Amino acid sequence: MSYGKHAIPLNQAVIELLKNKNKVIAMTGYVFTQHGNKQLSKREVQRQFDTAIKRAGITNFRFHDLRYTFATQLAQAGVDIYTVSKLLCHRFCQNNRKICSPLP
Repeated sequence: MSYGKHAIPLNQAVIELLKNKNKVIAMTGYVFTQHGNKQLSKREVQRQFDTAIKRAGITNFRFHDLRYTFATQLAQAGVDIYTVSKLLCHRFCQNNRKICSPLP
């Protein structure tokens, strides 16, 4: 399994939301940055995520669960499994059958 860089497309609405929240200083290629537009470490992203869900009172939720939610919502919207695979950076569509299996 590769944990390298992955390009995730963001639509204009998301880009505008991030800009309006002053979360985008420059389009550097990274969503999560620190001073100087340097990429945040995975550990720091996880720490901030854990802090946010704790403040929100959310329990039993992992960062990786966001991928399952994303895949499920795409599938429910009628996006084909090949496109879902590409957006999740999966090499094989079989990886998505497990993710999308709870769908009716």
